Order: sequence, then C-alpha cells, then structure tokens
Amino acid sequence: MPATTVTAVALLGFGANLALLTSLGAQHTFLIRQGPAHRHVGLVVGICIVSDALLISSGITGMSQILTTHLWVPTALAITAITWLNAHVLLETGLVLGAAATSCGPGNKWWFGAGAITASAVWFLAAGFGIGVLRPASTRPITWQVLDGATALMMPAPATTVLLTAL
Repeated sequence: MPATTVTAVALLGFGANLALLTSLGAQHTFLIRQGPAHRHVGLVVGICIVSDALLISSGITGMSQILTTHLWVPTALAITAITWLNAHVLLETGLVLGAAATSCGPGNKWWFGAGAITASAVWFLAAGFGIGVLRPASTRPITWQVLDGATALMMPAPATTVLLTAL
C-alpha cells in the first residue's frame, strides 16, 4: 500500500475518533478534573489510552459482529460494568467483608470467605430465578416502590458497619 494511502487512512481514523472524543462524557469529565488537581494524571491518562486502544482494536477485529450475533454478550458486559463499577458493591465486598474475614484470623478467613461466597450464590440464584415466581407482581409499580423503600431502609446498616470498621 502506498505511503500516501496509509497516511490518508490514518488521518481519517484520527479525525473520526477526534470528532467522537470531543463530545464530553463521564470519562472525559473525570480526566479533565484530574489535571488541575494533579491527582494521578499519568495513571488516568494511561488507562484511558490503553482502554481506547483495546476498544478500538476489538471493534476492528469484529466486536460489533460478536455483539449483534451473540445477544448475551451485551448483557454480560452491562452487568459486569454495573458490578465492578458499583462503589456500594466494592465497599461491601472488598472493605466490609474483607475486614470481617481478616478479624477471624489467618486460619479462618478463607472459611469466612467460603460462607460469604455461598451467601452470594444463594442470594443471586434466588433473586434471579425466584423473581419468575413473582412475575405478576413485578409488573405493578407498587412492587418496585416497596422494593426501593425496603432498600432505603436497609442502607443505614452497611453504612454503620463501614463507619464502625473505620473507627
């Protein structure tokens, strides 16, 4: 391929992505806030560059085809992001349960972990498959209002646990 063609195609890619990048979203806003504060700018910039390179490469190698032919993939990606990027989940599993396991002693922390992992499996199986039994109720707005209210009433418990753990 002639150098002029390579250059033209590379410039086309540069321009296309630059047009997309200049529309500010959550990632860009976070990045822009780090600069003036001098908070881990190199780390944030590096993660952004590597992430975009991986995403662009996966798009070029057929991610769009995978996403449209394997309909479970977008769901798997959406729930993975929701789980791993959820501060509530990270605090509860990483901080609260991690601290509680450590307090059980070196010989018992993995047994604590086994119990906690079993509770996760029971909860997610019951919530995921058990909701099918409640399908008629799940179509009523009051059901979701009660669920939201119950969640709000339960939130002080983990918050208190985190606070007491920090003291």
